[in-house]
Amino acid sequence: MESQLPPGCTMRDEGGVLDGQTVGSRVSKNVPDLENMDWNLEDWRSAIHGKQVPCALGRPTPRYCVIRGIRYNPGFAKELHGVLPEFTRALNARSIMSNSIPDMNHPDDFPYCIWHPEVATEATYRELAHRYPQLKYHVGRACAVAGYVDLYKELDILPEVHIAEEARSNGHSAIFDMVMANDTIYNVMNDYNRTVDIDSPSPGRLNCDTAVRSLLEIKKKVKRPDLDIFDFGEEEDHDFSDFENFNITEDWNIDDHETPRAAAKQADDLTSYLCAALPTHLPDIDKDLLILMSAYYGDIDRYARLRRPRFVTCEVACVVRGIYHNTMFAKYWSLQKNESDWITEAITARFIMNDDLTRIKEGVKPLPYLIWYPRIASRETYEELAEIAPSMKPAIARVYMMMDYRQGYDQLNVQPDEALMDEAEFRASKNPYYKEDLERKVAGGAKLKPMPWQREICDERLTYSWYMRPRLRKFLTRPLLSSYGAEIYNGLSDPNVSEVERNLCVPPELRFDEDHRSGDPAGCTEHQTSIENELINEAPNETTNLLHKHPSHVEDAHVEEGSVHDPQYNIKAQTRLVLQEFWILIRSSIPVILAYALQNSLQTVSVLIVGRLSPAALATAAFSYMFAMSTAWLVALGGTTALDTLCSSNFTGSQNPHELGTLLQRSFIVLGLFYIPVMFLCLCSEPVFKLLGQDPELSASSARFLSCLAPGGLAYVYFEAMKKYLQAQEIMRPGTYVLLITSPINALLNYLFIHVFHWGLLGAPIATGISYWLSFGLLILYTRFVGGGDCWGGWSKSYVRNMGTFARLAFMGVIQVGTEWWAFEIVALAAARLGTIALAAQSVIMTTDQVMNTIPFSIGVAASSRVGNLLGARNAKGAARAANVAAILSMLFGAIVLAVLMAVKDVYAKIFNDDPRVVKLTAQVLPFVALFQIADGLKGSCGGSLRGMGRQHVGSVVDLLSYYCGALPLGIWLAFHGWGLKGLWVGQCIALYLVGVLQWVIVLLGNWKCQVDKALQRLDLAGLEPENT
Repeated sequence: MESQLPPGCTMRDEGGVLDGQTVGSRVSKNVPDLENMDWNLEDWRSAIHGKQVPCALGRPTPRYCVIRGIRYNPGFAKELHGVLPEFTRALNARSIMSNSIPDMNHPDDFPYCIWHPEVATEATYRELAHRYPQLKYHVGRACAVAGYVDLYKELDILPEVHIAEEARSNGHSAIFDMVMANDTIYNVMNDYNRTVDIDSPSPGRLNCDTAVRSLLEIKKKVKRPDLDIFDFGEEEDHDFSDFENFNITEDWNIDDHETPRAAAKQADDLTSYLCAALPTHLPDIDKDLLILMSAYYGDIDRYARLRRPRFVTCEVACVVRGIYHNTMFAKYWSLQKNESDWITEAITARFIMNDDLTRIKEGVKPLPYLIWYPRIASRETYEELAEIAPSMKPAIARVYMMMDYRQGYDQLNVQPDEALMDEAEFRASKNPYYKEDLERKVAGGAKLKPMPWQREICDERLTYSWYMRPRLRKFLTRPLLSSYGAEIYNGLSDPNVSEVERNLCVPPELRFDEDHRSGDPAGCTEHQTSIENELINEAPNETTNLLHKHPSHVEDAHVEEGSVHDPQYNIKAQTRLVLQEFWILIRSSIPVILAYALQNSLQTVSVLIVGRLSPAALATAAFSYMFAMSTAWLVALGGTTALDTLCSSNFTGSQNPHELGTLLQRSFIVLGLFYIPVMFLCLCSEPVFKLLGQDPELSASSARFLSCLAPGGLAYVYFEAMKKYLQAQEIMRPGTYVLLITSPINALLNYLFIHVFHWGLLGAPIATGISYWLSFGLLILYTRFVGGGDCWGGWSKSYVRNMGTFARLAFMGVIQVGTEWWAFEIVALAAARLGTIALAAQSVIMTTDQVMNTIPFSIGVAASSRVGNLLGARNAKGAARAANVAAILSMLFGAIVLAVLMAVKDVYAKIFNDDPRVVKLTAQVLPFVALFQIADGLKGSCGGSLRGMGRQHVGSVVDLLSYYCGALPLGIWLAFHGWGLKGLWVGQCIALYLVGVLQWVIVLLGNWKCQVDKALQRLDLAGLEPENT
């Protein structure tokens, strides 16, 4: 079969290095694009069936599809020989199975599996072993599959475990008996990493660690490539349900259809192995259940022998349960290499409950929440723990409630959260003090924090027993994970093994037979079984998406009070929901408004102090800060909108809190890279300004100003990223607290550097840069020691995954915010050509607008976080309501600002400059600035909602069309045809009304249920899954 390339496929030379593999001289001249990451599901399916090679082979998935097609379709993709080692090995394997032995001169050319999906003739394998002695064990494995007894005898190889298991599975007892007749059998082959160790083989035993051919016939839970999130990820250590341990064909057994799982072993076959010592050699069974049960009970000896290199389905949950209930198992795992946060938390928790705080003192992260079940430590332990790990105080407070230790509880002075309220409610009958204390704090204005990951009250935790029925399952199943919120282990569900345990105890006649349901009185079995199957299908496992998929969260399944599905639906209830949303947004917006106002005040104060030197100094400072706002600051305020999109939905949509920390790390790297060219632009800005027609003296002084300001810009970017990280957790105030400290320090530094040290104009950017770095440092300290650090799991290699997704959102955010700011920069450039007085008035107006813009921009930030949180929580109606309420709220604030500006327009400019000409011109232009405050509010809030929806590109298009295809050219034309500075601002007024109205229409007409799906899809495609969990 001759393969074909799809139409439009680019053929090119692929020399060099790809995915860490040198392909250089071994690459064909004409190959598909190995760097193209495009998705084309039809191409992938065609590759599986051996019809055509995908054009884009940059992702792992299409490569797996090609390898699958090669193995099943002789003659397919021959042109890929030498392109990548895995393609070459697949083609060589296909040739061998087609009885044609290829030339193989490089170690990377030798395939591992040469017996699936077909076996060659005995003569072919005999010649292969003769020409390539290093493949003798591969040939021996093929003999075990095909039953070539004579050839196996001729090979003269060690008795090998994998060959024995293969022969047993394929029913060739002669070869199996020959291997097992030896006193010692060896592990030469390794199906986990596809290696053969001929030089130093270790003694082995039959341990069901072989990818036998019968297993390859079953595509166990492999998803079809027509699913949206099918891509196996960007690296091969991704967890693939219970098939992930074996990939001997290098294609993960991918296919476009699923084959039913083979029948499980009967209960009688496994009973002896669950209830007795393991034999030296395991029979041909599915040992995953044995792995899970040994982990569940913390049996170190059994678990160490049975476990696989990768976790199987549900294993992490069973390991965590075993650690919590078995100190020795916790100690065992503390000595193992471990990349699972769940397991790390469980080990630390067990140590704490044993009065051992060494892991806490060593700084092991992440920290657990559940630290009182199944054992409560001593008071002294919890008191010391509160001192060295303040973030654990809420959990310690719950322990003190259980112990009724009022003095310790009072010393903690914790803020109320839902879990503490539940615990206090449960304890109220014994001691109402704790409930009353928390209620007093809430009444005093304390914010009731959401339920932390630990959801159950220890004393009341459910024991998920199954209903007894006339017949039970005849086949044993894996421990099931309950889908009803039994997330007691720091957010990880408690495994349910009750059915497994009961099957070991009931007589066979009471067991449920899936093929025969006779003897079922009143149809009880069928009803119960349907319920059970529903529960099984909903049960999360180790490969389940991290987002909560509980029935109450599916699509818009939050049935709100006052919704149209509520029989009590009425206008009054809807009004109450809207008013509640108003209050939530106001409460969230005020700290953000104050923070941005203080943040802008750093440069505003700098302009005020510099302005006292001269009008020229005022013009230089204002022009330079304006340029910095449209370049360097834009990376901060525009690029970090990617965090608005991803962090907000992640915070409510993911079970792993540390994903926020991973996103923050990713933002530091990506935005740091974004900032590098901007910094060079600032350092070399003088010729740019001259090219744009600016005054030579202004160009030179502004270039020097920006050169001094550039180092502080990176701190501005990182400070903004830290704020977004905290805001996604609904922690809005730290930025305000920090800036309340740094703002007066900034004013003092500006005064000292400019007037006392006589550094003049250049003292301002140096002082401002120092203030930015100080703000960033203080915010880190706040996060570390006060609040917000729980979502930081430490630096992890996962931050490098899928940076492209983050970079795309960040870039579109820069475009969305930048289109407006660049328009204002163009206005400033045009104003500079109107004369010094016009430029000075423009500086006053622009500085004022920047301060006023903090209100709608801050409401947009709050709206972005709120909308994203609601989308992550699958609440489509709530997200739509929040977006529209934010729009109305921003217009109300805009109307207030309009009234204030109109009232002070005649005297306002005197704050900045005493020149009467500047004051008069400013008073003439301010009415137009006041007029667009309503539209600016609408644009800011709707733009934030679009960012929360991940639709930055839509806002960018609206901005581009509104500003640059009409309003801005009109304003410039008016400015140079008699209107002067007023004409420029008339154009801006028209543009803002166009943008605001159009974006609100887009929000109003949005399909919010579709936005919920897209939010969840973004989490999957952003690569946020924790490793090995």
